[in-house]
Amino acid sequence: MTAFFVPENLLPKREGPRSSSGPSGPLDLLMMVNAKRMGLSFEELGIFRVRDFLEFTNLYFGQSAQDDVRDATQEDIDKLLG
Repeated sequence: MTAFFVPENLLPKREGPRSSSGPSGPLDLLMMVNAKRMGLSFEELGIFRVRDFLEFTNLYFGQSAQDDVRDATQEDIDKLLG
């Protein structure tokens, strides 16, 4: 997944409070998009319970692998920009 910057004035207005660590869209749409990224049909998605689909998604995208990511050092940044 690639992150990008969007100026605050171009973001859609959101209703109600939102957690900064929560999903950035309606959960049902996020689930459908992830299912398509994993090559599942909507019929296959319908077989899952929400809890099982979220666990399946974490396993598929390697959520535990994210724990191994280290912070970039100045040396890493110099290599990237050098």
